[in-house]
Amino acid sequence: MQYAYEANANANDEWLAEDAGNGRIRLLNHHSGLYLTAGSAQGDQLEQRPFDGADHQMFTVS
Repeated sequence: MQYAYEANANANDEWLAEDAGNGRIRLLNHHSGLYLTAGSAQGDQLEQRPFDGADHQMFTVS
């Protein structure tokens, strides 16, 4: 999966989908080594943070 936020960003826009079990995935950024993390309130922005194993770092793709 790629999400470009900077022109010619190379590894900045490369994400690895890791199996998190139960049909869910974790998204690891290749460049930063951080995981995509959802905020706890509606409208919060997505962030990259160290892995903590909480539900806000696990996603279901349908």
